[in-house]
Amino acid sequence: MRSDFSFSYNKPFTRETLNQCWDTILDKSETGIELKVNNIEEATVFNLTTKRGKLIESKMLYVVDSKLNTFTLLNAFYKGSTYRAISYSTLYATKYVAGATQPEKEIVHFTKKTKIKKMYYYQNDLNYIFNNPSVSVKRKIIPKSKYISIEANRKKDILLGNIIIDNNEVKVFLINSFNSTNFTRNINVVPTNYLRLEFKHFVNFDFAYKIKRRIDTVLYMLIFTNNVSNKLEFVDTKKNIFIYFDLDSRHNEKVLTLPSFNSKKENLIFINLLNLFLNITNEEINAFLPFLDFYRNKPSVEIEFLEYYRMLELIAKIKNQKLGKGKNPIFMLQLINKHQYLKSQYFDNQLDEELEEELRSLRNYYSHEGYYLDLLPIVKNQKIIRYRTVDSQWKVDTKNFIKKIAYLEIYYMAEIKIDEMDFVINAPI
Repeated sequence: MRSDFSFSYNKPFTRETLNQCWDTILDKSETGIELKVNNIEEATVFNLTTKRGKLIESKMLYVVDSKLNTFTLLNAFYKGSTYRAISYSTLYATKYVAGATQPEKEIVHFTKKTKIKKMYYYQNDLNYIFNNPSVSVKRKIIPKSKYISIEANRKKDILLGNIIIDNNEVKVFLINSFNSTNFTRNINVVPTNYLRLEFKHFVNFDFAYKIKRRIDTVLYMLIFTNNVSNKLEFVDTKKNIFIYFDLDSRHNEKVLTLPSFNSKKENLIFINLLNLFLNITNEEINAFLPFLDFYRNKPSVEIEFLEYYRMLELIAKIKNQKLGKGKNPIFMLQLINKHQYLKSQYFDNQLDEELEEELRSLRNYYSHEGYYLDLLPIVKNQKIIRYRTVDSQWKVDTKNFIKKIAYLEIYYMAEIKIDEMDFVINAPI
């Protein structure tokens, strides 16, 4: 951790107003930024409480270091106070946006209203989805020389597609690049892919962050990675560059593949999924939360079953509306008929109609009666027609069945052809 004298305040400031800011010690580390703000009385403007870990409600902190590099802390929270000859309060943040101030220019802080024209999305797992033809390494020993020549050629940026969202056009480019590492006895050239998004009309941070989360979801849907992007780069309308860091999100390296999909069409697959998730309506967001918040801790078997069942209800409703049809209470029967291979993995030769009745009854029981269940009443036309004995394995099987159908239906909505058998066998869900 390296300490630096700095200035901070809870509003953006300029060179002329530095004297109104708080004297601060800035410590940066691999896990976050820590601020020690001198004079506890002045720090009361943060609306702090003595409760450890209290979030600073609707507050962002603005900092410049001794070289006038800017930092905007997005999730600063109060850690405590120290009462000495010079008292100070300690604050901490793991999410922040860093910028640079040139000596002759004014301080420009990143804010929630910064007008963003370009965004760069970095996530190492993109390398598992896209090929990288830019890396064509040539190793040759130069005659009468002790050196080795290593070459790599960057290719032109690839336009994956244009997406219209909220009356704004977003151009999505794939950048094939590489990083070089130089060790004493080894030189490596490592291919790396990242995305550039260009907005026809400028956007704010919340809009850009929404897109970032949707891209995270697309990667999850393609390779089932739980990693999310922890670095973004923003370029505003005045060409100022800001870099967003999320030090809460750590990248876990593991071998990933792109199963079940036609890898020769990964560009189209990617943009189709992104277009789908970016244009989810407000009505649909809650239903799609299992995909949008894929990195959360998994809920109970019962809650997962309900979440994915309700999502399939919404998808069926959307399809029927497009066809001018009303609600179909037994929509699940069509899905069971459609996914016979998947059904056979969990329910053998059980009749489709019988399974639909059980799944619908289970959904209604969980919704109205609770989760404790050992004997499920099977209801048809508002009458109990039979009972189903329930054990923990059957609960897990019904959850997995509904969950995998939900994934398959998302792929179909995005017009992605998928080998259902391959998906069912290999998908780690």
